[in-house]
Amino acid sequence: MGDLSQYHVHEQIGEGSFGKVFKGRLKYTGQTVALKCIAKHGKSEKDLRNLRQEIAILRKLEHPNIIRLIDAFESKIEFVVVTEFAQGELFEVLEDDQSLPEKEVQKVSAQLVDALNYLHSNRVLHRDMKPQNILICSNGVVKLCDFGFARSMSSKTLCLTSIKGTPLYMAPELVQEKPYNHTVDLWSLGVILFELFSGSPPFYANSIYSLIQLIVKDPIKWPTNMSPNFRSFLQGLLQKDPSKRLDWPGLLQHPFIKGVERPTVRHAKVETPAVKQQEKTAEVKQKGGAGTARSGSASRQSRSTSASAAKKGEESSASKGGESDAFAKWLAVLERVKRGEVKQVAETARELRSAAERMYTAAEDAESVSADMFKLMCTVAEVFKRVAVHEDGQKAIDEWVAYVFGMKLTMFALRAAEGEEEAGRALIVGLDVLHSIMSSLKQKMKEGRVLITGPHLAKVSRMLALLSALFHTVSKQVNDSTLGAWLERLECAGKLALSGCEVVSLAASIASAVGGETALSKGVVVSLEAMRAKEGFLASVTAAFGTVGMCGGHAAMRGRLAVLVARALVSAIQPSIAGEVVSDAVIQQYTEGVRPAVGFRDTFQAAGRALRCDVASALLAPGFVELLVEAMGSRLSASPAVGEEEGGQGSVDVDYIASLLLICVQCSQTTAKKVVMALTGVGTVELIFSFLTRIARDKPADTAYIAAAKMMLLLSGLLEAIPSQSKALVVSRGELSSAVRSLISLLPRLVSSGEMLRGTLLPSSCMMMLGNACGIGVEVVADEVGVACTESPGFLDALFRLLRADRQEAAACVSVLEGNGYGYWHRGAIDGPFSLLQRLAGKSGGSNLLAWMEGNKGWQQMIDFVGDLNYGGLHSTPSSSAFSPLLSFSGAVSMFRALYEMLIQAEGAVIERVMAQSKVVLSLAAGLQPDLLKAIHQWPPWHFGGSSAVGAYTSQVVCLLYLPFGSQDRIGEGFASSYEGLLLRAKVVELLTKCMKDVGQQHFQLVFGLVSRLIMASGDFVAQFVSAGGLKPTNVAFLLDREEGASTKILNALVILSQIARIGKEYYPHLHNADMYSSLAGLMQHDDANVRAKTCNLVGNLCRHSSYFYRQLGETGIFDCLVGAMEDTDPATRRFACFAVGNATYHSADLYPFARHAIPSLIRVLRDEDAKARANAAGTLGNLVRNSGDLADDLQSLGAVAALLDFVQVEDASNQKIGLLSLANFIAHRESQPLIQAERKRLEALTEALPAGPVKKTASKLLLKLQRS
Repeated sequence: MGDLSQYHVHEQIGEGSFGKVFKGRLKYTGQTVALKCIAKHGKSEKDLRNLRQEIAILRKLEHPNIIRLIDAFESKIEFVVVTEFAQGELFEVLEDDQSLPEKEVQKVSAQLVDALNYLHSNRVLHRDMKPQNILICSNGVVKLCDFGFARSMSSKTLCLTSIKGTPLYMAPELVQEKPYNHTVDLWSLGVILFELFSGSPPFYANSIYSLIQLIVKDPIKWPTNMSPNFRSFLQGLLQKDPSKRLDWPGLLQHPFIKGVERPTVRHAKVETPAVKQQEKTAEVKQKGGAGTARSGSASRQSRSTSASAAKKGEESSASKGGESDAFAKWLAVLERVKRGEVKQVAETARELRSAAERMYTAAEDAESVSADMFKLMCTVAEVFKRVAVHEDGQKAIDEWVAYVFGMKLTMFALRAAEGEEEAGRALIVGLDVLHSIMSSLKQKMKEGRVLITGPHLAKVSRMLALLSALFHTVSKQVNDSTLGAWLERLECAGKLALSGCEVVSLAASIASAVGGETALSKGVVVSLEAMRAKEGFLASVTAAFGTVGMCGGHAAMRGRLAVLVARALVSAIQPSIAGEVVSDAVIQQYTEGVRPAVGFRDTFQAAGRALRCDVASALLAPGFVELLVEAMGSRLSASPAVGEEEGGQGSVDVDYIASLLLICVQCSQTTAKKVVMALTGVGTVELIFSFLTRIARDKPADTAYIAAAKMMLLLSGLLEAIPSQSKALVVSRGELSSAVRSLISLLPRLVSSGEMLRGTLLPSSCMMMLGNACGIGVEVVADEVGVACTESPGFLDALFRLLRADRQEAAACVSVLEGNGYGYWHRGAIDGPFSLLQRLAGKSGGSNLLAWMEGNKGWQQMIDFVGDLNYGGLHSTPSSSAFSPLLSFSGAVSMFRALYEMLIQAEGAVIERVMAQSKVVLSLAAGLQPDLLKAIHQWPPWHFGGSSAVGAYTSQVVCLLYLPFGSQDRIGEGFASSYEGLLLRAKVVELLTKCMKDVGQQHFQLVFGLVSRLIMASGDFVAQFVSAGGLKPTNVAFLLDREEGASTKILNALVILSQIARIGKEYYPHLHNADMYSSLAGLMQHDDANVRAKTCNLVGNLCRHSSYFYRQLGETGIFDCLVGAMEDTDPATRRFACFAVGNATYHSADLYPFARHAIPSLIRVLRDEDAKARANAAGTLGNLVRNSGDLADDLQSLGAVAALLDFVQVEDASNQKIGLLSLANFIAHRESQPLIQAERKRLEALTEALPAGPVKKTASKLLLKLQRS
């Protein structure tokens, strides 16, 4: 970022509530800029977040009709936003010229449409469209600016609910506080263009309430001199129903703007110091990273050479004495093992171990190892190999690991292996023994007979290190067939890896041996010694991939080694067995040496995430990702095998590579970009879809379906993580690729098999990919997916069949996809169908989908599925596992969105049919249980959990629950009442009250809006709100806090509190304990007139039923605030202030001393422009003598009675009656009677002049009462 010293600051060119704008120039250039300086003082944290939001939005926008951000920075006292300089507000043009010719309006229209199309394509709403935010340059270019109220909508956002913007230009759904979307900007555009042409907006009123009524209800009066095309254009934009509003892409084709020539705009890149520094830093980092890697590699080489030399120093000559006898003895033992006498051999294991130890000791000082000694050691190894795999021999496994196949055996083999045959045999036997050890240990672990601990892993690590050294020493002496045999055994060892780190190191070693890089192979030993630190594992990963890449032209060798590394990494960072995590030294190091108990999930999930991210970072090294994609492509080229023995291993390899890439894509967008480039650069995407076609046609091994599902999830993850960069995966020449179309037609065939892998796992993964393909920002592709899916024969039948998947099979599916997930599922087995369904509902195929739903009992299937969520499924055990393997939390959000999208397009009868089902409403309400939301909050953010997930999930449930209220024009009149009964039974208000503080600001208004709607409907909902703690001081403080929330939240809260106070005095103690007095006093000074008015109204309702609050109103200064509010510039505030003072003086005279100062204001309000305010003031003056005559002197000195008579003389009948009743109160007390007696003659004349009717009767009764007093 830059700073202010980089600019010359000239004259001030603007000022507003936000701060000041100066004209300036970038130093050492001729670039004129605008500097918007915004002081931080007096702004809340939310205000500062909004400012940063404006900057963030501007940074990513680049369009000729949108003001361009050049630089932005902040100091301790202010923000400075530097933008291009553009002179001339559209508002000034209106002030000077009053209106514009239609031709000029057309030019402005075309450019504003271009700007909004760009914004909405990038899912950004402006939300404050008005002439003041539109600039016109001297060359006629129009630029949109001021994004302080803008909001970026994610691809998953249905609608927004918080109100921002200028009321005069607000859409009907905004002023009614309904959910809204991007079409509010289009309404504002229509209002602006109307005003440009006619000189005034289509709706205008002095009162905000009158303006709202006009916007919502009144038709537009169209100018007669407007052309048909222009009128058609505005009529489309100014549709009160947002669903009927002219929208994209049809808006672009309207004849009023189509073909309109736009001014030419030239953008010069502004090289600010901040930009230059960022580019320079990036370049240095890129070069420095490479240098660091080379330096680290050299360091490892140096250390490994020293370690190898040290080990060689330990070698000594072995004695030949007794070799023949020992060999004969061990050969006899081997023969016994071959005959099956394993149990007897195992019983003599201790004796044999001692004999082997003596043999090694005797040979330590020998200068060389004889052929007989080498044969003897190989025989001992063969004995162990056969014993280790036998159940009877496994009891002696630990003793044999330490002594029979230890360091000395391998070192002797190193010295003895002088010929090709001996070297090959030594390596093969060594790897076979290693395989036996690992297989035995793994079996014991699975059966619970042993917990793999550090010593076990240390022994395995030592074996691998020694084998690495052996590989390096003899690799140049063997032929390709022997090398292939080593590699096969190495891959077998990889399958049984107890710790991925050791096998990665071994892979690096053999790759180095093949490539001839001796230093790196020895460096593996050093990395194994560093296992106490997590960096050792990452060093092994880097070494492994680096050396695999050195295999030169050996493509097959590179591929096999790359697969081995991928397998080892996946087994380390995505374990398939829960207990296996406990055995993994690498994961344990990521938890800083703390071994958890059986319930390890919460401890290890963070460690697992950290490890995944580190591996993703390691894959950023040059060539690593390309190496994996190359290996995957070579295996995809072969046809899927019918059976495991006929090449099914290729599918397993693809599975591991896709799994590793998917894990890294989920952790790093940078890695994701590399994967996309690698997949599209060598044609691997085409091979993936071809592979899918073949396995749909043939009957391959199960491994092929698993591999295909992993690849679909990989593509899906890329489309979701970096949608704009991943277009090439599914797009060809601007359209949906033929391969994706073919895939859509194949899915019904796969699902029809009914098998778990072929019929559930793979189709669900494909549908997840198709759903994410709709979100890449290419509208034609999204529409083509929608049409292709809904028109493909049997596709929708297949999709809904997946929704009926067996829950146990679903759990197996998820386990196959992602291992145990450290106890946290990333996705459910049927997330894919719902992810796609929500996309289909809103695309071009939506009408086909609705037609299918009607004709195939689709609605009933959705009713059953949602209704059953409450019984043994999604919400079964929230305390232990919030979501089932069938449907994850994110899958549930997709399901709710899909149902919502379909229902808002359906007939009213369908909405009634679905939402009238008690099991649907009760199940949705069950999804709001505190335990479940707590579980979502604790779910890891990288698995779609956390605090933001609570808001996203809750808002989707609320959208569905609110839907019938927002569709009342389509449903029967009596449905709303019965539906409210369902919501009452489900305790929806109670549940939402408990969670409303946890949903986040983005979703709060939607949640609180439903609570407000229900509280206003029935006192029963009020009882739920209060019992759930809605009036706790902390909750009320949150609702009324000016710093934490926007005006809309406060207004909704004031309406709810007023309703509670209005219902009855039984809630007065709860309202008093809410301790909101200081908040109310502050809100009466709020900048928003609506807030001031609603606050006065609340105070009035607090005094409606009794004098309970009178003392607090006086002591806290609220009554004095009311007196001041009667002089407010806002008519509504004056009206409700008079109402509140009237109620505060009605029940007793406690507040009369405070009310003395209100009399002058009340008398002035009697002449107010607002009729209701005048009526309230008249009634309040009467209340000042209702309970005593203490204020008689003040009322007399200020002429209150005369003012009331003036009021009665000019008002309508309703207000006249109020004035007369107030005058009647003056008769009640001796002190105030003279005041009315003094005006008796005038009262008689006024009564005489009144026409016959109720008002005249009231006046006559007043005179009669006065005569009798």
